[in-house]
Amino acid sequence: MAKSPAAEVGRDSGRGFFTEGDNQTGEWKERKGFYWTGSFWVGQLWQLYARTKDERFRRWAESWNARLLGKEMTEDHDVGFLNYYSSVFAYRQTADQKYRAGGLRAAERLKQML
Repeated sequence: MAKSPAAEVGRDSGRGFFTEGDNQTGEWKERKGFYWTGSFWVGQLWQLYARTKDERFRRWAESWNARLLGKEMTEDHDVGFLNYYSSVFAYRQTADQKYRAGGLRAAERLKQML
């Protein structure tokens, strides 16, 4: 993650999120950016934190979540997937207003596209 600071990650740029594994080898396929499934990984980390209260999961979730925050208004229809499993899950666990704001920006972006 240190190779791609959060500000340098976009939909198609920066070190990618874990999105799918190779069915034959079990290895994660490399991906640039975050694609529409990128927040599923973040959501899994938040769920692990919720279940275990292990601070490692929270730190990892926060680091990955940072790559999505602030980019909501430039996303397409995938903004709901990208931010529900990241910012909304994060807000439920932390009550941190930055995650609430991210979720609300995503909702506003979806509303704009109606």
